[in-house]
Amino acid sequence: MNLRTLVPVPKRATAALVAVVLIGSTAAQPVRSAPPESTPSEIPLSFVSEVIRMTVEPDSLVVEGTYHLSCGTTTETQVPLLYPYPRDERLGGARTVLLEARSAGGSWTPLAINEISSGAGARWGIPVESGQEVEVRTIYKQALKQNYACYIVTTTQAWQQPLQRARFEIRLPPGAQSPKFSYPFMLRELEDGSAYVFETRGFLPKRDITVEWKDSGD
Repeated sequence: MNLRTLVPVPKRATAALVAVVLIGSTAAQPVRSAPPESTPSEIPLSFVSEVIRMTVEPDSLVVEGTYHLSCGTTTETQVPLLYPYPRDERLGGARTVLLEARSAGGSWTPLAINEISSGAGARWGIPVESGQEVEVRTIYKQALKQNYACYIVTTTQAWQQPLQRARFEIRLPPGAQSPKFSYPFMLRELEDGSAYVFETRGFLPKRDITVEWKDSGD
């Protein structure tokens, strides 16, 4: 959202931006989002931080993302965002299974899930209130064809400012060997088991989060 994964979509540029994202992607490469025709200053949101948990299951990747956004002065009650899925010949289709939001200290409220028909991502409508913070949580699943997974972070560039904080956790299947990451992930023991973790501040990435691994016996 960039959010890193999220792409800000000003009202008058919504259709144009979606077209740019879809035309600019290829089946062989992770999707790369072009900057919006209008700048992020024209929407009332700023992308502050995110926590991403990636879990590799036998045939799919489950991604849980929690995003912290700050709303400036506005009379708007909802802001449109585009949430792209990675598109790569090593990956299958993706779909969102949960989308919800809450204001600071509030309760989670389900949001409508609007998938793009091409499978390139989902459109979000984020409820906002002037001067308030909002958290968004989503879960999506993507089919895996190989021992390879990806999560898009390069769209943070569209927000024209780095994330204050970002945390990524990757849980690989039992027996996964020799993992190779695009960032310096370190194996840690967490309350719910072991995971590879990468934490950073001032994050304005130029490459996506990727991981490749081998099965035991390969």
